Amino acid sequence: MAYQLPTRVLLGAFLALSSSSYGQNNSQPPGTQEKTASAPSGDGIAVGFDLHPKFAAILVKVEVNKKPAVMILDTGSSRTILDPRIVGLDFRELHRPVNVGKGSGISGDDSRWGKANLQVGTHLFRDHRVVVSDMWDVSRTFQQPIDGLLGQLHL
Repeated sequence: MAYQLPTRVLLGAFLALSSSSYGQNNSQPPGTQEKTASAPSGDGIAVGFDLHPKFAAILVKVEVNKKPAVMILDTGSSRTILDPRIVGLDFRELHRPVNVGKGSGISGDDSRWGKANLQVGTHLFRDHRVVVSDMWDVSRTFQQPIDGLLGQLHL
């Protein structure tokens, strides 16, 4: 399913959409409906997202350094974490290791600080400081390429 909502109400809209269809018999199989919700006027950012069918995770479509990327919306992470392959950085060229905490499930030993241009909906975060960490295990778990975690800083 694809949706368009401002990021500040993304989770509320997800809950509203989920509860309004709970218990209803839908004539189309799950994942075949495409819905769009328009963003209210104001300073919200409209973004496209999909719901992962197995983990109920919100997958946000963004651009990293002008390349399309898929990120998991992680409201428990204060930082945005990107895979070095999407950022185009080599671990040997990055700054000192950083502790990203245990909330994201990514250890700090293999994480580094980096910078990237991050396009989220209509908003561009230029030279944004991010944590760069290998997302291979996350991609394997989700059985699809995951380019990073979109943290609270962008909500």
